[in-house]
Parts: sequence; C-alpha cells; structure tokens
Amino acid sequence: MATETQTLNPVETDLRDLATSVVSRAMKSGATAAEAVVREGSEFSTVVRMGEVETLKESGSRAIGLRTFLGQRAASTYSSDFSKDGIDRLISGALELARVTSEDIFSGIPEPDQLGSLQGDLKLYYDDVYSLPPDERIDYARRAERAALEADPRMKNSDGGSFDAATGHKVLANSHGFVGEFRRSYCSVSAAPIAQDENGNMQRDYWFALARTMSKLESAESVGREAARRTLRRLGSRKIASTQVPIVLDPMVAGSILDNIFEALGNQHRREIIYALGLQPHSISSLAAMRDLSLPAIHKHIKILENADLIINKKSGRIHFLTLNRQAIQGIQEWLIQYQAYWGNNEETLENYAHYLNEEKK
Repeated sequence: MATETQTLNPVETDLRDLATSVVSRAMKSGATAAEAVVREGSEFSTVVRMGEVETLKESGSRAIGLRTFLGQRAASTYSSDFSKDGIDRLISGALELARVTSEDIFSGIPEPDQLGSLQGDLKLYYDDVYSLPPDERIDYARRAERAALEADPRMKNSDGGSFDAATGHKVLANSHGFVGEFRRSYCSVSAAPIAQDENGNMQRDYWFALARTMSKLESAESVGREAARRTLRRLGSRKIASTQVPIVLDPMVAGSILDNIFEALGNQHRREIIYALGLQPHSISSLAAMRDLSLPAIHKHIKILENADLIINKKSGRIHFLTLNRQAIQGIQEWLIQYQAYWGNNEETLENYAHYLNEEKK
C-alpha cells in the first residue's frame, strides 16, 4: 500500500544567523553560557515489492535545540517552530528548566582553546544525490529487486528493493564565540530476496550499498546479485551439536560488535566504572556512591556495559556484584595492537571514534 508524506517548504532562514541570535538572546536573558544547534534536511525514500511501489516518501524537516546554563545548572529545549513566538518559548523554556535542575559539577561547554575547525572540503556533501528524477529513483529500487530475483530459479519472493536519498545541514553556535557548520548527503540502494529449496524451506537475506554521492553508489544490479548470493548460501543450513570451534564473524556482525564496545567506552562515567572494576568487584550501590550518581543513572550505564559484554553482573542474595569481563577487555587490547599502525595514537583515536558514534546516535 503506497503512503506519502507532505513535503515541507524549504527553510529560508539563515541557519548561522539564527543559531548565533538564539545564543545571544539566551545570554541577555540571564544564561551564564549557552549553545544552540540548528538542523534542516530533506529525504526521499521508496520501497518496491515484486515490482510494485509499496511506500513512497519525500519530506523536509527543520529543528533547533538550545542548551542553557545557570552556573552549573543546565537544561535543554527543542522546537521545530522558527517563528518569533516559537523562539521566545524555546529560550524561556530552557532557562525555566535550568532554574529547577540539580547542579552538575561536570556540566559546561568547551573552553575557547578546546574549539577548532577542519579546513577544506570534507567530502561529506554532494548535490547529485537528488540528481535523479523521482521515476528513476523508483526504478533504481526496482532494478535491485529484479536483479536479485533473476539471479537464480530458487529466488521465489521478495521483501522488497529500496532507494533512499537525503541531505542535511547542521550549525552549532555557543556563547564562547564558536560557530561551526557542515552539510551531509547520502544515497543508498538495497534488496531483500527470499529463496526456497526443493523441500519448501525458505531463507531470506539482504544486501545494500551506501554512498555520499551517486557517482560512488554501487549499481542496483550488483547489489541485487549480492543479496541473492547471500540468501542462497543460507539454503540447506542445519544445526550442529554443541562444540568448541573457532568463530569467523561476518564483517557486518564484527562491525556491530565493535560499535557497541566503542559506544560503551565513549562516556567518562562508564570508563571510570571499567577502571574501578579492573581493581576489584563492586556492588551497584557502591559504584553509584563512588561516581556520585543516582541509582537510575548508574543502572543505565551498567546496562550499556553489559550489552557490550564488558562487565559481568552476578546476583548474590539481593545484591548485584559486578566484575570486569577480562577476556573481552583482552580481546579489545589485542585488536588495538593488531591495528596500531593504522590507528596511530590508540587511546586518543579510540576516544575520538567513541565520541563520533555517540554523535551519530543523536
């Protein structure tokens, strides 16, 4: 069933001027420090199934976020209303929330000497992601699905082929005089075929390609054929008896595991928890007291570290005791040593990459 969303009118406001204006007004209203982020973007997405358009979406979006500080009290507000009244509410709301927020000795914006910029073209944005007319974008998705279905007689059905394109513009300004911005773009194509063997057993897999520019996007046909290959290799799979064997992870699986680890280590509190557990086991309440965190906050950090398999949580009676998963930590260390020549300064690069992952999640 086809769906369609309304396309917003292009944002005519200069985003740099808006961001600096909001910061200036927040400071004049009593904030001791402030930072604003303004975003705008557009996206196109279509999914076809068995050659027919199933979903079709083209939309635009815009938003502004403001974080204000009153000493060591901080609060944030967000809005998509760029009108004068909307900006007034954004600023007053952030200040009102900051007044009733608990103090945080670690809160604040970067000092001026910690701010910088990257010069030159970062190759993140290309106009050509929207160079294809809508009919050809839909056809791109059809071609990927068709290539997958025609790759082998055992390809019997499909969960669809897709094509997506998007652009975005982001500006950040703060009360230390920093104003930075970047643009980004991407386009992607995917296919998810279903194969069936002679016994009626079915398997599904998928493949995709993603690029900043259409000139570097893989052809729809190559993506479809790879999706078919990955699906066909699943046919005839069987369970094996429990045993100890070496494990070779698919690159996509290995990448997701590393992402979880780097995300877990991308927070100062979680790195301090890892350090403390490296010295000795701790209960959750003792870690909360050491880090001066509330129990809900420490439980959130513990859950993320558990999901990354970096710590072990064992219950004794009503008390949870946490220990470091030294085998996992050793694996990370061995991986870093293996790629030391590529990473250079391991610790700095690891921390930078972790912060990058956290920004991508936002």
